[in-house]
Amino acid sequence: MSKGVFIANRGEIALRVASTCALFPLPGSAQPSAQTAFHALAVASAGEADAAHMLAVPPAHRTLLHAAGVRAYLDAEALVAAAKGASAWGVHPGYGFLSESPAFAQAVQAAGLVWIGPDPAHLARFGEKTSARRLAAECSVPTLPGTAGDAASLEQVRAFAQTLPRGAKVMIKAVAGGGGRGMRVVPVDDGEAALSRAYESCAREAGAAFGDARLYAERYLENARHIEVQVIGDGSGDVAHLWERECSLQRKHQKLVEFAPAPSLSGGSASPLRQRLLASALRMASVGKYKSLGTFEFLCLPDSGEHFFMEANPRIQVEHTVTEQVTHLDLVALQLRIALGERLRDMGLGEAAAPLPFPLLSAVQLRINSETLTEKGEALPAVGAVTAFAPPAGPGIRVDTAAHAPHGGVVYSASPAFDSLMAKVIVTAPSFPAVLALARRSLAAFVLEGCESNLDFQAALLDHPAVGKNRVHTAFVEQHWAELFQDASRRKAKRTSGEKKAPAPAAAQAKHQQAPPGTEALALPLSGIVTAISVQVGQEVGEGEQVAVIEALKMEHVVTASRAGRIEQICTQQGDAVQASSPLLFFAPLAGSSRAAAAAKKQLDLDHIPPKLQQFFDRQRLASPESMTSAVKRRHDAGFLTARENLALLADQGSVIEIGALALAAQRTRISEEKLLANTQGDGILTAWATVNAGLFEQGPSRPGAESRARCALFLGDAQVLAGTQGYFHHLKLDRLFRSVLENPAPLIMYAEGGGGRPGDVDLAPLKAGGLEGPAFTLMAMIRARGLPTIGIAAGYVFAGNAALLGTCDIVIASLGGVEGAPKRLPTSIGMGGPAMIEGGGLGVYKPYDIGPPLVHAESGSVDIVVPTDREAATLTKKLLGYFQGPLPAAHWKHTSDQRRMRHVLPESRLRAYDVREVIGLLADDDTFCEIGEAWGKNLITGFLRVEGQPLGVVASSVASPLGGAIEAASARKATRFVQLLARTQCAHLVVLVDTPGFIVGGPETEGEGGLRAFPELFAAMSSLTDGGGRIFAITLRKAFGLGAQGLLGGGSLSNHSSVSWPNGEWGPMGVEGAVRLGFRKELEAAKSEEERQELFNKLVAASYERGAAVNVAAKMEIDAVIDPAATRHWVATALRMVRQRVPTWQQAEPSRSRL
Repeated sequence: MSKGVFIANRGEIALRVASTCALFPLPGSAQPSAQTAFHALAVASAGEADAAHMLAVPPAHRTLLHAAGVRAYLDAEALVAAAKGASAWGVHPGYGFLSESPAFAQAVQAAGLVWIGPDPAHLARFGEKTSARRLAAECSVPTLPGTAGDAASLEQVRAFAQTLPRGAKVMIKAVAGGGGRGMRVVPVDDGEAALSRAYESCAREAGAAFGDARLYAERYLENARHIEVQVIGDGSGDVAHLWERECSLQRKHQKLVEFAPAPSLSGGSASPLRQRLLASALRMASVGKYKSLGTFEFLCLPDSGEHFFMEANPRIQVEHTVTEQVTHLDLVALQLRIALGERLRDMGLGEAAAPLPFPLLSAVQLRINSETLTEKGEALPAVGAVTAFAPPAGPGIRVDTAAHAPHGGVVYSASPAFDSLMAKVIVTAPSFPAVLALARRSLAAFVLEGCESNLDFQAALLDHPAVGKNRVHTAFVEQHWAELFQDASRRKAKRTSGEKKAPAPAAAQAKHQQAPPGTEALALPLSGIVTAISVQVGQEVGEGEQVAVIEALKMEHVVTASRAGRIEQICTQQGDAVQASSPLLFFAPLAGSSRAAAAAKKQLDLDHIPPKLQQFFDRQRLASPESMTSAVKRRHDAGFLTARENLALLADQGSVIEIGALALAAQRTRISEEKLLANTQGDGILTAWATVNAGLFEQGPSRPGAESRARCALFLGDAQVLAGTQGYFHHLKLDRLFRSVLENPAPLIMYAEGGGGRPGDVDLAPLKAGGLEGPAFTLMAMIRARGLPTIGIAAGYVFAGNAALLGTCDIVIASLGGVEGAPKRLPTSIGMGGPAMIEGGGLGVYKPYDIGPPLVHAESGSVDIVVPTDREAATLTKKLLGYFQGPLPAAHWKHTSDQRRMRHVLPESRLRAYDVREVIGLLADDDTFCEIGEAWGKNLITGFLRVEGQPLGVVASSVASPLGGAIEAASARKATRFVQLLARTQCAHLVVLVDTPGFIVGGPETEGEGGLRAFPELFAAMSSLTDGGGRIFAITLRKAFGLGAQGLLGGGSLSNHSSVSWPNGEWGPMGVEGAVRLGFRKELEAAKSEEERQELFNKLVAASYERGAAVNVAAKMEIDAVIDPAATRHWVATALRMVRQRVPTWQQAEPSRSRL
């Protein structure tokens, strides 16, 4: 009894499978399976009832599906039902569509049908490129470097790209499918934006073509040959190769020309590279116990003998034809025999059989596509009815096609709904040169009219000298596109000049149909597939009423009536491929039609919430305080604001654009979606763009679309969600925000509350191993390195990864903890490791609040400013941010201090201490001084202030400190860090207030503090500031001695923009008393009595002070001037007007175009 083979495909491959079915029983074979009779069962989408593959089988063996276009062939459930309904024995998937779908194969087998192809497990293992790459590694088959896991996210592809050297390229590929879809090559140097665009494009294309949008990436190999090995196995581990094919001539990874055997492998069967390729393919197939036909594809470098496994295709290939021509084997027949249970040894193949002889012939396949080629290298699908079709014929020529000339009222139309392949011209000859010559003649004899095709391009390609010499590679077509396109254009012009067009058949002339009397045509607005006709002849329609639906490029477009009327004639039917501007239907216009009134546009209810929008609102409400009352209460009981409350304190009202609010923890495999929605909204972090201080820095109306001077990026750890720990999507949100800041320069504010990495994100376990590839810390460091200001706030517990991010900030603020009196007040604690990590490392047991109190970090210089609570932190952050946002308008600053008080700050005794903060307060605009690092390096004061609204940095000697203004290593480091901040961010010039006896000196204990490097680094920082356009305004209040004074002055008393002194100024290379004792030791020792020695010492000291007095130093032009202390503010304000105003780095920076 004949077995029905349901061919779940269309076009030429359906005809090809049907042809082999008709050959059974096979003559000359004693095997029972070869004596089985088969009959083909055809299936088609709506509108394809008269397709060639349908007409090739009896009517009883045809099934017409309800869906139109590609969707019909991707509907596994409908296909299985159709196969069952046709009483099929087995299902042959052909290539493309669902041919590599394990789910479809499993569904076929579950329905009691035979799957004619690799088992579902083989489809999963070999069909998914990442899985096949892992098998290659297990089999010691070389592969190119690539991303790990079953699929790669955009972040993983970016991270992989960063591992490649400059000049390299990344190949993004679809995990499933083939045919060049879902593939893009991106040069690493093109940057992140290009990588993102390519990734998104590949995902869309792969999803549409294969129903699987997963991607991975590998390094692109330049100038390689594409060679694939045809393999067959019987599922027992016994496998055989059927030699190889070469597919190096391709356009954008879509094959154009295929050869067998590979002309790039010289030396026949003894070729070393050929033997390595065959061995690699067989080893993988054998280990995987492969069943049925499969192709193992490699990139090869014949000159070096290297080969790299790319992917496996567990199905019959488009180019299987050339293997058939040179081996004289029917590959479809082999598939059927394997499906019947036959072993390779029964077919004379495999381990027990003699090796298949090396081919004595050469074969080539040329793909003829219905497409329009452009000068830019694009291939656009062509639409049109074929009016003449005469493929070449003769010895050595085979043509596989479903296209045909018009006959019996049936017209073949190229459809944009399907692949553009129209025909395969397969030529066989004794040698490579001979096969090329016969292929050229075959193309010249091919008659194809009515539809654009690539016939002329293929002819130009075969005639290219490099092709004749086989000096080609996978990028050859793209690199030679311009000359190939020009040659093809010339050929087309010559071929069509004076050509008489055959009259189009009636069906093809629909576009030119004449409107019946009294009617008008409703023209189609675009080309595509008719998926629905919504009206009938005789029906009245109103203006704007739907009459049909057209699908184009996977999108449905509604066609509406252009005016009211009655339908008189419909020119097409569901499933038809139609062209733009052709008539869809003819209608008789009706004035005042009752249908027209019914179809009038309805008045929109602007208050109506569409269902999808309501779902979004419901989801959004889950993160609101109203939905998280218990979590909010716990937060308030601890004395802290919530992340959203902190954001509201910082950001200007109505300016927030949140990023990633709908993210959930990557724990779907262990926790229900309902619980994740309730407890992990935002994945423990709030990321956003907003404006801060816009009321101060954006005066008056701005032009629409103008960039804001108050723009700012923010992220706030959300301790209400999994304690603010850093999960997978948490990190993706950070990476997204950081890259956005680098591409759109702006300040960054962070509330770094939370723990470190979260081990409970198990969804990524199959894709992650070490988990150290994330770029967040690099990106954060890059933000700082590029001079984009960063301010970090610690409130609550800040450990591990969050602490690392906090420590990267330019300025760090920490609250002492929750508000006093809170029911369950918690303190702030900061540590590079949390309690669990410390205990796990055997380093002791600590409570979270004992690990790193803010005051401890302030004394070490890790925290710059300590405030009582997060409320004060928000206020201070806005003030600090303002210094990086530029000068304040006059309306927003004031100065009320009487400058005459400056004359009385210094005590009358030159040995008495005073608080230099009083000088700073008198100099600055009211309430604008903000000290940085008060708790450490106390011999120098650093901070920001404003003078007449202009931001200024200040470094001042503190003689009230224990060292009397002498600069020790810690103070030098503090000043260096601050000056480097000014240089990096370019936010302000610097004023220095000098009163120092110099750098501290001493014995081993003093030297052990590291002054040897700390002191010179201050000089370097000052030079970096001035070299980058910053200016130093130096004011010596009293003492200026030694290298310490030189360092504060910018490197020397004139190594600055301007250098002045108060009248009390004292100058010298070192302290006067010490200098006299060292310089006049002999004279002092020669004194006859102690009284005489003291008298001489006092005389020498007085002379030195007189010589180093400010007036004398100014007279010798070692400084610019001596000023009245009361004129200090006026002098600074005037000096600021004499220099170019600082423009912060983030306001002048161009958006990043480099690789991030």
